[in-house]
Amino acid sequence: MNNKILAVGFLMITIFLLSAASCSKPAGFDTEQKVALAKHLTDSGIKLYGAFWCGHCGDQKNLFGEEAFQYIDYTECSTPDGTAQTEVCIEEGITSYPTWEFANGERIFGVYPLKELAEKSGFNTDK
Repeated sequence: MNNKILAVGFLMITIFLLSAASCSKPAGFDTEQKVALAKHLTDSGIKLYGAFWCGHCGDQKNLFGEEAFQYIDYTECSTPDGTAQTEVCIEEGITSYPTWEFANGERIFGVYPLKELAEKSGFNTDK
């Protein structure tokens, strides 16, 4: 009897999870939305500073994907040999990677989900 109760409970939970998953909006952005967001960020005067050797910078780039990331106003802060910072990043006072800089001068640090960047920048995700 206990096995039947467990089986029915498991079945009910599975049905609930499957129905909830099928009703929800797909998570994440498709490539077209990523490109639109990247263009919006750049058009809004938002810049990204990073370094090629920075794992978190790579994670941020991967969230956009290659097709969309090309539209990000990105400044490489590392010299090619990875041992020093470029003059532009020194002048800008960049001390952490990745650094997002908004047109109003506000800076945020670290990897940001695309949804958060969209919200913070006023990007309409319903497009």
